[in-house]
Amino acid sequence: MPIITRIIRFLRIGVGISDTDVEYADSTSSTVAPNTGWQTTAPKWQNGHFIWSRTRIYYTNGQEKISNPVCLPSGKGVVSIVEQYYQSASSSILTGGTWVSNKAPAYVEGKFIWTRSVITYTDGSSTATDAVCVTGSKGDKGDKGDKGSTGSVLRGPQLWNTCINGYRFEAGGEGEEWKDTVFYNGNTYSCIKTHVKTADNYPGSAADLNNHYWRLGQSIELLIAHIILTQYQMVENLGVRSIEMKDKDGNVVFRAKDGDLDCKGGNFENITATGNFKSRNEKTWNEIEMNADKGYLVMRGPTSVNDDNWDLPSSIAEMTDLFKVKFETDSDTLSRIATMDLFGFGGRKRVNIDPEFGLRIYSNEGTDDESHLFLGKDSIDYSDGLGHVYHSDWNSLLKKIL
Repeated sequence: MPIITRIIRFLRIGVGISDTDVEYADSTSSTVAPNTGWQTTAPKWQNGHFIWSRTRIYYTNGQEKISNPVCLPSGKGVVSIVEQYYQSASSSILTGGTWVSNKAPAYVEGKFIWTRSVITYTDGSSTATDAVCVTGSKGDKGDKGDKGSTGSVLRGPQLWNTCINGYRFEAGGEGEEWKDTVFYNGNTYSCIKTHVKTADNYPGSAADLNNHYWRLGQSIELLIAHIILTQYQMVENLGVRSIEMKDKDGNVVFRAKDGDLDCKGGNFENITATGNFKSRNEKTWNEIEMNADKGYLVMRGPTSVNDDNWDLPSSIAEMTDLFKVKFETDSDTLSRIATMDLFGFGGRKRVNIDPEFGLRIYSNEGTDDESHLFLGKDSIDYSDGLGHVYHSDWNSLLKKIL
């Protein structure tokens, strides 16, 4: 997998909420909240046990806050616990929004996020916990603060396995230089609590779930991805499996994938190419092919055209070479010969141009009706295809004309 390290600096200009998580823990007590075992997925209900819930709030400055734990009502089997969120216009009552499940809404200035859990029991009944506002009300406007220090730098994503034990991962908090992200098991994770790597605190491990070291990449990482996609970026080394470019209407105009390159627009300047080049119009069948390595140029098209539209091939047309130029070597004289093949209503014509010996023009070459005209430096030969061969030399012809 290609690894791209992006350096993006942020200036701290304020503190907002970047994410929220509802956490659950199993306990044998209904009055004392557990200190360990908190996780983002609700545990299965056990007879004689109690499930506690709390909300963890992440701020844009790398800090976090945990709400007071609440013991969820029990006494019968629990089938599922679904966390729900409500974006309210008030911090004291629910108004102006609706409950949504599993995904917290993005923070909006002047709005307040509430949470609750909906518990479904084995008897088919369900109940909802009391709603709790997790963002609080807006306070009075404070005094203008001092200019903040330069924010942390995004580091990574790095491969988890390439970082040695003892490597310090930073969460980008106050005074920290780095905000670390890693690739692990096919996913991107963001460090939300500064710690040192060990063999057993990888993302998703028990040590991670208990200490909240990592969060599956979202929110701030998506914001950074948005910045990267919408602003000009200079990348020194880039390795990708495919590249695709679209025009303003969404049509693909450039694609590089699986070793093939498709380009449907643009200008090329100062290009030197080797091998084969081909340009084709699928509607008219017009085609041009040239190959500098083998020394030929071919123009192709249909053998017949449509009665209603001469630009289109007929229903019985076949693809054929209409004009072909290539370089050959005469086996007898070893001279370089330029050969042109022409296809027209009168059949196929071939022209051989030999700078040393002259010009040969063939009609219906290779058939019983073959005829030719040879213009040499000393003589002229003509065959009419009926077995008649005429020969004269240049001097005699010139004398006769003169």
